[in-house]
Amino acid sequence: MDVVTYARRTSEPHQLVVVHGRSLGSAPSIYAAAHHLDVDGMIIESGFLTCAKTVVNTGWTLPFDMFRNEDYLQQCRQLELDINGNHDHVVPFSHGVAIHQRLPNAFGADLTRIEGGQHNDLDSLHYQETIASI
Repeated sequence: MDVVTYARRTSEPHQLVVVHGRSLGSAPSIYAAAHHLDVDGMIIESGFLTCAKTVVNTGWTLPFDMFRNEDYLQQCRQLELDINGNHDHVVPFSHGVAIHQRLPNAFGADLTRIEGGQHNDLDSLHYQETIASI
């Protein structure tokens, strides 16, 4: 049984199920949202298009590239919050913008830019801005 099915079975009726993925965790969260229509929302923090594109954006997907989040974004119909720091040196801020632009539910998607935010400090140094965006 996957985590979304488990959450639905064990939660109270009419309880919202929201997936939250940070960095590498954005891959299973986006995948779960794309494959489970009963996921109500997703929070993607420092998400990326693909692993290889965080290092070299070739404009196309390399055959060996892993965690292809970009392949599943069109299937995500949930409300979505995308949080990215504009000084992230691991996942470029442009990935957050691209994720936001590729989601079909533009009305229900928000992109939060954390000024000065880096990859590993959004929940510590920029806690107030991150929580305020949720």
